[in-house]
Amino acid sequence: MISQSFGFSYRYYKETIDKYINMDPREINFQNRVILPMLEALLTNTGIEVVDASTLYRPSKGIKEEWYRRNGDKAVSPPDLLLVKNWNNTNMGANKVLTGGKEPEFFAAVEIKQPYSEERICGKEMKDYTEGLMRQIEGYLDSERIEKVILTDCFRWQFFMSEKARRDILAGWKEERILGKKIIYSDPIDFVNDKKQWKQGGLLSEDKMTIGEPEEWNMLRENLLYFLNLKGI
Repeated sequence: MISQSFGFSYRYYKETIDKYINMDPREINFQNRVILPMLEALLTNTGIEVVDASTLYRPSKGIKEEWYRRNGDKAVSPPDLLLVKNWNNTNMGANKVLTGGKEPEFFAAVEIKQPYSEERICGKEMKDYTEGLMRQIEGYLDSERIEKVILTDCFRWQFFMSEKARRDILAGWKEERILGKKIIYSDPIDFVNDKKQWKQGGLLSEDKMTIGEPEEWNMLRENLLYFLNLKGI
């Protein structure tokens, strides 16, 4: 059962992002100190693991070997995170991924960008996303097992799916030919305004000191669950 409370607050999310923007804005910090634990909180009790695949460059062992085995030697490098069921990477020394006899079930790839990098997406039209970024998205969706991609720079979240996943298309999604291939994508969810200020919700207390979460926070949670076919679990 997925907790309705989510277990990861908007306040903590934005404060942690601000902390690393000011202290150490490497992508790995946003990935492993914000996005990964946030997704783990959302996916509690679903059986889906949030696997860090960001530093697995070929040639290497374990997770990376499994990625290329399934997606071919010419596959793009693995995404930052993979959302997978039946993944048990406990036998790295033997160059195997043990899954208890079950095949790994890939739910989505997650690609993370720094909030102020050249590849940031917040504040841009999709046509202005960098070509390198769009080639990554295309490469993931063209792989054997990945049908869905979650893209975020922490300020903005957006969802992409391949033609293979058309069965899961949601109302309001769009289709566009990117780099010669048709990609289905959602409208973005932004947590900052045009001035890069964090959005706030309404006042929650009579003393007018407690500010609630913006509607975009719950929208992200709901969209993630629908996107991963987990709504109602």
